[in-house]
Amino acid sequence: MGRKPSGKPSIDRIRRIQKNGYVYVYERTRVLDEETHKYKSSQTLLGRLPDGSEDLYGELLPTRPKRKALNLFVSNPSQPSIPESDKLRTGMIDIVSNICDYSGLYSVFNTILSDEAGIRQKILTCAWYDFASDGDTWPGITNWSTKYQGLLPYSSGPITKNMYHSLFAEIGTREDIKIGLFQKLCDGLEDETLLALDSSTFFTESENLVNARNAVHKDGQIKNVYKIVYFYAINCRKPIAYAIIPGNIPDSETVYNALLQLQMLRLNNVEIVSDNGYCTEPVIALYLEKSQPFLTRIEADIKWISPIIEKNRSKLEHGWVMMDCDPKFSGYQTSIHRTFIRRYEENGKSIEKEVNGKVHVFIYFSSVNKAKDDVYFRNTFKEYKDDLLLGRYLGDDQKKIDAFARKYMVIERDEGGRIINITPNKAACEKKLKTSGYLVLLSNKETDLETALVNFRQREYIEETIKNFKGHTGGRKPRVWSDDTLDGEVFVQFVSLIMHDSFESRINKIKSTLALPNGNIEHDTSEVLKIENKLKSFLYRNSLHDVLQWFDAIVTREYYEKESDTKWDVVTETTKRDKLLLNLLGIV
Repeated sequence: MGRKPSGKPSIDRIRRIQKNGYVYVYERTRVLDEETHKYKSSQTLLGRLPDGSEDLYGELLPTRPKRKALNLFVSNPSQPSIPESDKLRTGMIDIVSNICDYSGLYSVFNTILSDEAGIRQKILTCAWYDFASDGDTWPGITNWSTKYQGLLPYSSGPITKNMYHSLFAEIGTREDIKIGLFQKLCDGLEDETLLALDSSTFFTESENLVNARNAVHKDGQIKNVYKIVYFYAINCRKPIAYAIIPGNIPDSETVYNALLQLQMLRLNNVEIVSDNGYCTEPVIALYLEKSQPFLTRIEADIKWISPIIEKNRSKLEHGWVMMDCDPKFSGYQTSIHRTFIRRYEENGKSIEKEVNGKVHVFIYFSSVNKAKDDVYFRNTFKEYKDDLLLGRYLGDDQKKIDAFARKYMVIERDEGGRIINITPNKAACEKKLKTSGYLVLLSNKETDLETALVNFRQREYIEETIKNFKGHTGGRKPRVWSDDTLDGEVFVQFVSLIMHDSFESRINKIKSTLALPNGNIEHDTSEVLKIENKLKSFLYRNSLHDVLQWFDAIVTREYYEKESDTKWDVVTETTKRDKLLLNLLGIV
């Protein structure tokens, strides 16, 4: 058993070498704190060692005394006192606060966290930082929150590393906060809402994340990945929910869990729109079994789709069934009854269940897209052929090239295994080129060719949202080491994503109306249209982050004079173009 500490302070001397070469001697006092069981130390400068001396307890030379601060402002009753002043960077923060209000986040968090002001303010402050910094790393929030102190939702001081890490961990264990946000975002959605469903995989080196499991990444490598499933309301153009799931969960189970989450959000009659990534037979069977309306893209070379295309190829490629929404497409639709197999596991057993249902097939053909697809395929074949013949190793792309070669190439090798010749696999290449230019959609809801194509194309908004999450909120790389903190970090990034999409939507709306005469005499003057043209050019030239950084130069200086109890603000000059944008955003 160790000796108990006496509680007396420990005093010794230490040396510090200065930049000028002098050795300063300090007296260090260390005392054990009985509560934390850690030593607290203090240091007092005693002097400096004479040149050539090493004795810390011998004779010391005095150091240069500190300079006294000059008192430049001598009080004089006959002269007026100097006003107190403060400098605030207000331009960018005004816009960020306006976007937070416009997107409804103030109202949402005031409702779901009405009695927890501290957490509410920290969540919004972290989301503001993530949005304003374009997804910069989290350690930068300390200096950022210090710079804008007094203007942020959390005004009690800077956000430190321990604060945001504890916040993420708490949010990760608070399902009520996440569900509350999702339900508020879903309020007001109609039953006929189109809901885009998509997911993205994220690679991590961490061994502590339970959701990160070995699975095939998009580059073909087996990596530690987790998935984030996104729900996007197409009609009102906003993300409404997400879910973090293990990376090795099959698509059918992902969709099954997504349907359960939609029930929890009371979205029972929405129509799910997805790409061909979520169009496998088990997924279609699940949709039919649950009577879930869906619209999805399906590959044109699937066995039971190919005969329909062959039967109507002449009509599609040489007919005149033109789409009004996109004249370069011709279309054909039909309905079929078919049995789909749903495969899943229950109690450790693999189960196959037959589901009979009626599906509607929408087939579109574009000669323009066919020419593009053909050229792309031929160029890809030539590029991969050259890489293989020259023996290039292309790292992460190697598996993709090898898979392409197995399917579309006939490779000849010499006795040593070296590739000496490559020719096309004619059957596979002809099959591929036969389906180029075709787009096939599948649905269990009766509709027409025009509506199906328009609704499917609107799902592209979720693709942009996922790009924004990865590129503008820092979501591409998880910088945490546990599942709870990951969940909390993604939640804050999701709030930031809502702000980014809201700001992008408003800027796009503003750009579409600028420099266009509207019949208003005061508006349709050459001077006003000239300013609007400048603003339009400015918005098209700069990214959203660059726009925010531009307005970060706006500074407000607040002055207060005690004697007269007078307060006034001085704002740096803004151009007419800048004032116009602030006016259109509703800030001034």
